[in-house]
Amino acid sequence: IFESLRSAEARAVLKKLQAEVPDVPNTRLHAVMREIFATLQPALVHGAMVETLKRTRSLLPIGPLIDRLPESLHAAALTIDIRPADHDRLVNALQAQLDDAMRWT
Repeated sequence: IFESLRSAEARAVLKKLQAEVPDVPNTRLHAVMREIFATLQPALVHGAMVETLKRTRSLLPIGPLIDRLPESLHAAALTIDIRPADHDRLVNALQAQLDDAMRWT
């Protein structure tokens, strides 16, 4: 479970389980958190992880973007992190004429 989490998500899981979040240098953080996770009850960690991931990895904010993209790009849009400020820019770029796009470089 630990290896599938981002650092901030791992911290959130530890806090949710009322486990101590280590205050160590970033160079040691991964190893120390892995050791802590290894001591926790798997079922409790799993529940906390699911709650955390539902909150941190929700795809709802990109729903309007997906609706504006060609169907062939839906899967790609789900796998990359696109800031909301860049949604219009991406859609406009995709709607540009090829001749115009060739001059962007």
